[in-house]
Amino acid sequence: MKLKITILGKVQNFDYMIYLLNKADSLKIENYDTKKDSVCGREALRVFVEGSDEQIGSFVRFLKNEQPSFVEEIQIEEYDGSIRTIDSYRFVLGLEILNELLKKVKS
Repeated sequence: MKLKITILGKVQNFDYMIYLLNKADSLKIENYDTKKDSVCGREALRVFVEGSDEQIGSFVRFLKNEQPSFVEEIQIEEYDGSIRTIDSYRFVLGLEILNELLKKVKS
C-alpha cells in the first residue's frame, strides 16, 4: 500500500520530522519520504509511505490518535509514484539538519 499524507499545521520543524521517521522505522516501513509544502497558504508536510496494509494502517492510526497540538488537519490519499527507501530518507534528513546547524553557526 502506498499513501500520500498531507499534514497541515506548524509541521515543518525537524523535531516533528524525526518523530514521524522514528515511528515509521519502528513499524519497519521500508519506503518513506517527506516534502515541505504549503496548501492554501498553510504550512504543510507531505508524507509518502509504502508498506504492507498492516504497517501503513498502524502508521495512519498513530497519526490520527497521537497528534501534537500544532497539527491542524490530516489528509490521506492513495499514491502511485515512487518513494525512496527509509534509509535514503534518513541520510538526506541528516544532511538537511547539518546544513541548518551550519547556517546558525555562521550567522
